[in-house]
Amino acid sequence: ANPLGLGTLFNGRLDQGTDVEFFKFLGQKGTRIVADCQARRIDSRMDPVLEVYDLKGRKLAHTRAGRHDATLVFEPPEDGEYLLKLFDET
Repeated sequence: ANPLGLGTLFNGRLDQGTDVEFFKFLGQKGTRIVADCQARRIDSRMDPVLEVYDLKGRKLAHTRAGRHDATLVFEPPEDGEYLLKLFDET
């Protein structure tokens, strides 16, 4: 997983098919974290999905599919490292 600091903006792309990206970040209990993937707003055909996992592999949050852009709001249940998964629904 690529390290991702809070307050970070990055640009990238996913290849068609089964490309998936993972990002690792530190979360603190009681802190709200917002991940926003702009796709349709920049004229992309991607239907992004964002999911957050703990390091044991349990899914803790996800975006709803079919929105053309994805915004995920997550409040970590405890201090620690988490994984953000990004993929194209289609």
